Amino acid sequence: MGRFVVGMFAGVMLLASVPAGHAAEITVESPSSPTLGREPPTLRLTGALRQGDAAAMRRLLVRLKAERTGLGTGLGTGLGTGPLATVELSSLGGDLNEGLELGYLFRDFNVATVVRRRDICLSACALAFLGGTAKREGTERTAAHGIEVGARLGFHTFYLNTQSADAPTADDPVRSRRQGFREAQAATAALVRYA
Repeated sequence: MGRFVVGMFAGVMLLASVPAGHAAEITVESPSSPTLGREPPTLRLTGALRQGDAAAMRRLLVRLKAERTGLGTGLGTGLGTGPLATVELSSLGGDLNEGLELGYLFRDFNVATVVRRRDICLSACALAFLGGTAKREGTERTAAHGIEVGARLGFHTFYLNTQSADAPTADDPVRSRRQGFREAQAATAALVRYA
């Protein structure tokens, strides 16, 4: 059974299902002004990034985009009129692939990212942060990511989770080194494509 996070947007209840076992939580805040439909909503992503979190974010962004388009504002339609939403990030990191996937989503859905002064965004979270985009003009994208004074954003090299079922073992050191090298090459290639 999944955990559900509820928020309001333009008078419509949003419900995002987050599968059980996933530490990241995504919440939606209503625009604070009475000009519903003009201010993009703020989403808050907190907790460790785990497999499936990008899929949950995608479902939410698809719904937000449909709602914004339904209001006739043009926001989030890729027309260069501003971000679909702003995502506040607060995470110590987690799954590298999920961080990259979130960054791609933020680019594709025209989502701005921010790390607030009380928050920390490390590792895979920092990579997702880099995907923040404000508008697109044709194929051009304008980066839209901000860090408030006092916030912490940190990058480091990736590492292999030794608790993973795919982690190399000491049974065959040569095979383990080869496997580790292949995984490092694949991760490096993914980072280069993302950049």
